[in-house]
Amino acid sequence: MGAAGEGLAASLTVLAGGFSAHTGLDAAGTIFGLAYQDGAEQVLKAAAAAINACRQCGALIQQGAANYSKAEAASKLGGGAGVLQSPAQPHQATPPGPPGTWGKGEPPPLLWAVVESLVDDVWPDGDVAGLHAAAARWRNFGATASGMKGALNASKSLLDGQHLPEGDKIDDAVSNIGDCLAKVGDLSGKLATNLDNFADQACIRTSHPVTGGIGYRIRSWTLATVSHFPSIGISPTIQSTLQRSTRTSPS
Repeated sequence: MGAAGEGLAASLTVLAGGFSAHTGLDAAGTIFGLAYQDGAEQVLKAAAAAINACRQCGALIQQGAANYSKAEAASKLGGGAGVLQSPAQPHQATPPGPPGTWGKGEPPPLLWAVVESLVDDVWPDGDVAGLHAAAARWRNFGATASGMKGALNASKSLLDGQHLPEGDKIDDAVSNIGDCLAKVGDLSGKLATNLDNFADQACIRTSHPVTGGIGYRIRSWTLATVSHFPSIGISPTIQSTLQRSTRTSPS
């Protein structure tokens, strides 16, 4: 359990190192950027909660093993050897801040000055390569989070073989954490898809600088306003489930 938390924490560090991207100073890019920040922030909070749940649950399981070890040693004449030590208090992970959405943008084409007076907006200068790169980071993180569920299931099978009195509670805790990790992975994938879709719209201007710029702005407005970023109501649900999981673990 603790190893799963550390693995996810390492993956979160990699994600945070490259999930910022310039979404554009135009209206559509600004709207999209704000939505991206909000959605990302909620997923990051859920990921940090999952890391803490893995660490806490792992520490509680280790503490249970230490208690059994001490009880076994105490039951032997003269005491026993090799008593397991209690684990250290797990470090609490804090979520990284939301991704930045301002940076170096693409310069406008030569004829954009004519178009700008018609659309009443600045050149949509979103960083296409940066958006795709951020999407790749989210997609990789999502795959890691989803894959952790399999690792937790393997741990659960190993613990089931010990026939512990607290086995059912441990199973419930591990299953709940695994389900939440899968949800974090799914939401990360959706963030990646939204970023890729928005970046793809920006490619229109490459081949058609003038007419493409107008069409890009219209399509970007549509995408920015209808994109369903995972934001409201998701993180509290996941965090409450994770908190219940750690409370039901053996002490």
